[in-house]
Amino acid sequence: MNRPPRLIVAVIALLAIVLVVFGFLGDWYWFTAVGYEDVFLSILSIRIVLFLIASAVFFGFAYVNIRYAAKNAARMQGESTDGFSIAVFFAGLLAFFTGLSASGAWDTVFKYLNQAPPFGISDPIFGFDVGFYVFSLPFYNLLLNLCIVLFILTLILSALPYLLNLPGDILRSKIFSRPEGGEGGKLNMWMFLPSPGC
Repeated sequence: MNRPPRLIVAVIALLAIVLVVFGFLGDWYWFTAVGYEDVFLSILSIRIVLFLIASAVFFGFAYVNIRYAAKNAARMQGESTDGFSIAVFFAGLLAFFTGLSASGAWDTVFKYLNQAPPFGISDPIFGFDVGFYVFSLPFYNLLLNLCIVLFILTLILSALPYLLNLPGDILRSKIFSRPEGGEGGKLNMWMFLPSPGC
């Protein structure tokens, strides 16, 4: 697999940084105008912590899986590579945008960490206090959605080295296996699993 062009990577990173900086500057000017600089700094600190935590978790999980997939895909082609640059690029890209998304949900995390006393009103079906649906449930939904995104995107990025390193004829023979009776080919998902000798 060819390395991603450095120019494209630099442009994407620059645009993302510019958008983030302009967003923070707009918020800073607004909070300063109304005299709530301390509130802005508190929000900023929460967003930075969330960004770092989410980015680290996503990068570690995606890096291990993508690098393993890249190494096995290169081995199928008879090449010698550890998949380091591929794994760092895609895992870093995924971690960066996921960190931005997680930092944007700072209010959900803040409400979960600073829950008000129980409302004293119970849900008639499950018996939970109403405060659970206001403070806790949105936070649990956020964690669930982030985990789903992590698994799906990592699965897709881990499959790419196999698909991009295979020529057309090998790709068709690996993905679609045609029975001897001449029936239509069927999808063979075992191609994504390493062989016993790996």
